[in-house]
Amino acid sequence: MSLLLPPLPLAALLTWQLFAMGGALASVPILIHLLSRRKVRRVDWAAMHWLLAAMKRHQRRLRMENWLILLLRVLAIVLLGLALARPVLTDGAGVLGRQKRSVYLVLDNSYSTQAKLDARAVIDRVKHEAELVLESIGPDDSTVVILTNDPDEDATHGLDPHVLMGRSVGDEGAARAREMVASMRTRDAPANWVKALRTLQEQMRTEDVNRHVVLVTDLQAKDWLRAPRERLDGVEGEAEATDASSDRLRKELIHILRRPSAVTVVDVGGQDRRDLAVLKVERRGGQDPFVGRALRMAVTVANFGREAVSGAQLDVRVDDGDRRHAFPVPDLPAASASIRVPKPGIATVQVDLPRSTFRGPGSHTLRLTITPPRSDPGADALALSSERRVALKVRRRVQVVAWTRTSDSEKQMEAESYLRGIYEGEVASGTQPAGPPPRYAYEAAPGEDALRRRLEQRAAQPIDLLVLANVVPRNAKLLAELRAYVREGGGLLVFTGDRCTPAALHSAFWAEEASDRLLPFQIASAQIRERDAADTGHFALDLSFQEAPHPLAEPFTNVKADDWIKRAPPKIWGRTHFIEPDEAATPPTEPAEARKEPLASVVLRFRPEAGQDVGLPAVVAGRYGSGRSVWVGTSIDNGWLDRSVLFLPVFLDESAMVLTRPAEDGRNLSIGDILRASIPARAEQVRVVPPGGGAVSPRRRTAEGATTSRVEYEHDVLGRSGVWALTYEVPSLTGGEAEKVREQFAVNPDPYEGLLLAASHDAV
Repeated sequence: MSLLLPPLPLAALLTWQLFAMGGALASVPILIHLLSRRKVRRVDWAAMHWLLAAMKRHQRRLRMENWLILLLRVLAIVLLGLALARPVLTDGAGVLGRQKRSVYLVLDNSYSTQAKLDARAVIDRVKHEAELVLESIGPDDSTVVILTNDPDEDATHGLDPHVLMGRSVGDEGAARAREMVASMRTRDAPANWVKALRTLQEQMRTEDVNRHVVLVTDLQAKDWLRAPRERLDGVEGEAEATDASSDRLRKELIHILRRPSAVTVVDVGGQDRRDLAVLKVERRGGQDPFVGRALRMAVTVANFGREAVSGAQLDVRVDDGDRRHAFPVPDLPAASASIRVPKPGIATVQVDLPRSTFRGPGSHTLRLTITPPRSDPGADALALSSERRVALKVRRRVQVVAWTRTSDSEKQMEAESYLRGIYEGEVASGTQPAGPPPRYAYEAAPGEDALRRRLEQRAAQPIDLLVLANVVPRNAKLLAELRAYVREGGGLLVFTGDRCTPAALHSAFWAEEASDRLLPFQIASAQIRERDAADTGHFALDLSFQEAPHPLAEPFTNVKADDWIKRAPPKIWGRTHFIEPDEAATPPTEPAEARKEPLASVVLRFRPEAGQDVGLPAVVAGRYGSGRSVWVGTSIDNGWLDRSVLFLPVFLDESAMVLTRPAEDGRNLSIGDILRASIPARAEQVRVVPPGGGAVSPRRRTAEGATTSRVEYEHDVLGRSGVWALTYEVPSLTGGEAEKVREQFAVNPDPYEGLLLAASHDAV
């Protein structure tokens, strides 16, 4: 079905300046005629009446001849100017019906054209319509063929349009275009129609005549119509972004019509296509995947069709193995049809993977696929949107190293013993618990030299979390190793305590440049309160509800936390609070769009006291290089902090998870994103392997010769959905066989391409 948009003007001049010049020259014969008329004095003489009688008989004929000669002279000059101006006449009433035309063919090969319509892929319909247009090309016609998505998977990400065939004249160009179109492939990316129409205009020439633009598309409503103001699936900015895009599309179409051009939109998508999609995968409770431990996830699925779907199923496969886990999908309501771009019917599937899911540490992937009920297979027309992959880094243990000193006033338990009890649990007694394996492995560093040697060995024996309590490194080599450890991705947890002065902490960890600070905020002098019999004069943390808390604060400030944290709130008798800088006076050293997370942020505050609107920072977080740190302005023992039964163990566990959690945002990507990875500097044979095989060399971001134990690589051509792999070899330090490493990344397309509803012709 075609939709014809006629050109706005009906005629145009390619060189209107020459026509204006011809019009000016056309006045010259008239001026000559007027100036050549002579004024004579009338004199009567005897034979005059005979001549007058003869002239009267021929006067009308002579006058007509004079005017005709003048008209021919003027017309000759006007026609000369008009010919030089090269006029073009257009008519929007016919579709490709004129000879010597300029035909611009734009073909939609975005991933929504992979959908099935009456057992036939939409992309096949696109090719058929393109074939019909190209067969009509005459020997004098010029042709340009443009694709909405670049088809070269190995060199592009597919998000930009591509000129499949530049301007060509005659049958040979049309035949070559037919061959190219026949082998055209879809891309796993949405169409950018604004860029495609701009590319079309760049191909237009002033000498073109009878311009005809043919757009062959599935005419998705999400691309062609203004979106509703309400959010789609609760995603902020989705409707606003679509709204702005449709406005730009409208403007580009108007520019084309005014060139002038006749525009034909060929709709090959049908009017009622249905689709199921996997929109989002989240781990419930912020769980991290560990070997031998169950994993719970919440999977959001959508029904983009206008009919409800019952009996769908969600399949989960690990590492594309044969073993699958099946989970029923709740009844999916129909998509809302009351607005131009429908809001999909949404449901959440609770996925519980058993303890045996991950049998070894390292890089793993999950493939989650929604399948329609057997009684209604037509509910899912687009297979690609029904599948979503998730890349996970599964850990066996979190290796914790601690260097501690006990507070002067502590009388009951040393800080190191308390930490060992938290991070080792039942394993400390030498008995293996009957439940899931422990998540932590703990070791203590008795002093500065021991800690320095342990950090130097981290390449062979990795450290995930370093805990400092009541200590300040003074050894320059230790400080250098500590900075390198965090910069390369290590986690640092610090309790200031009563043995650390602000001056010593600033000397070791503070720097003038914000990006070079291990200590995110400066520290104030210690404040200590005497313990009273009523146990009421302590400092208290502000654990009230927060709208957008730091990940570490969320377990203590959400509404569910009231049931347990208020039973035994932590009591703090001594503190060294942090000094929050004036944001206007200290602007960030990095542009906001370049920061994944702020260099410094407040996690928890003390409860406001008299004269305070906001409490002083008690727990702060910082980012240094690829690593993160958390600083607590009190002790880890009873010197300043009463060990509450609930708060401190939960805080230590959550801190370890937050600080050591792998950057899975970097492992789960979308089409067009950039694959980035930090790998050992000793690694060799670094390759990126796309889905389907083959290998390319990624670009090294870290300068050659840099003194660092890890280097950064990136690859910016992610044009295929599926599992991508980064492979490399790490030579053995003992001269043995090199270790082969494979890190996996999941690349997914935009799930909203599954919204297949076509725009109505009247609306377009």
